[in-house]
Amino acid sequence: MKHFAYKVRLILIYAAAVWQWLGGGACHGAAFNDHDVDICIYGATSAGVVAAVQAARLGRSVTLVEPGLHLGGMSAEGLGGTDIDNHPGFQNSPAVGGLALEFYRRVSERYGRVAEFDAMRESLEREPSLWQFEPHVAEEVFNQMVSERSIRVLRGSRLAEEAPVAKKDARIVRIRCANGVDIRAKCFIDATYEGDLLAAAGIRFAIGREGNAVYGETKNGVRNDTTHAQFDRRIDPYVIPGDASSGVIFGVLDKPVGTNGDPDDSIQAYCFRLCVTTDAHNRLPFTKPESYDPAHYELQRRYLAAGGRIGWPKAFLPKNKADFSGWHQLAGNLIGWNHAYALASYDERSEMLKVSREYVQGLYWFLANDPAAPEGMRREWARWGLCR
Repeated sequence: MKHFAYKVRLILIYAAAVWQWLGGGACHGAAFNDHDVDICIYGATSAGVVAAVQAARLGRSVTLVEPGLHLGGMSAEGLGGTDIDNHPGFQNSPAVGGLALEFYRRVSERYGRVAEFDAMRESLEREPSLWQFEPHVAEEVFNQMVSERSIRVLRGSRLAEEAPVAKKDARIVRIRCANGVDIRAKCFIDATYEGDLLAAAGIRFAIGREGNAVYGETKNGVRNDTTHAQFDRRIDPYVIPGDASSGVIFGVLDKPVGTNGDPDDSIQAYCFRLCVTTDAHNRLPFTKPESYDPAHYELQRRYLAAGGRIGWPKAFLPKNKADFSGWHQLAGNLIGWNHAYALASYDERSEMLKVSREYVQGLYWFLANDPAAPEGMRREWARWGLCR
């Protein structure tokens, strides 16, 4: 049975961080050197930054280790369209508190709208735009929060691939980065999206969808009867339409769907979360990558020919910008390429990201330029581009 690859869930079993130490008594013992601290946080995602700030405010010495170069994770790298109070009949803003609320209020200060933000909170009104921001503003706020405390930040420091973790019994006592930096700490927190530190520490985890039998449930594992995120029209999946022997077109997996409730190793689709704009002075038009292959967009071509619709971004962020991602099955997600990502080496991950990036670059060029896209669609897509 042939099927398209659809979004699925990624389930990692995260080990609980040893946070009880934060609530303990005063810090005792000798002074620590640069790489000997109370708490080491691996991954400067939003969660990692907040954990570092809170630990420092509680008087602990903290090192924040980030494999990349930016603080804030997805919030600082494209996800400015926060899903707060933006769904009809549902209000989730009252649940935002603590350092998360402080972050959003600081963002509002940057935009000169803090009075409106405070009034909204006081009245419990819904105003989604006050929770949304440009990614670079989020990064500025995260940098500010970290700079206000004595937090050592190590950017460009990813775990070594050989012997990255030293343990005493079940406790991590040291991590080693690929750049040669060693960090010793009483407590380590894994704040990465991939769970790299917990994997390196030998923590048991699962990748993919566990079956119903694992926990005696009814809606886990393969869901071959779901109506969620399905195409709204039938598309022939074969290179030569109607000829199974010709193979399947790019973007289609030639494998059995599986039986309802069974486990599999599929994980949620990844995408690049882009900040795009219609501002001519700040817009870089979508360009065709050198590796562009028209065959990679045959699925989109056939879908459009069958009357399907792929929309375009809508400006809802400040300064005529939009937060754009894989909101449509054919508009950002290269579904299925990432199933091996979590366990891949750094070089393998880099190659996977390269393939996905070039696919997405080619896709947006296709939607803005290829004659297979309706003229009105091409015209709308051509108005958009990456921010400078």
